[in-house]
Amino acid sequence: MVDRDLPGIKMEQLAAAQKAAIELSQKMTAQGKKV
Repeated sequence: MVDRDLPGIKMEQLAAAQKAAIELSQKMTAQGKKV
């Protein structure tokens, strides 16, 4: 388990950033780019 303290960043913002990173890496993988 990791305890994160990111002042000024809401959990929703962190989740949205994680989702965007996952989606982009999936798109790049589908295009044949190594991630």
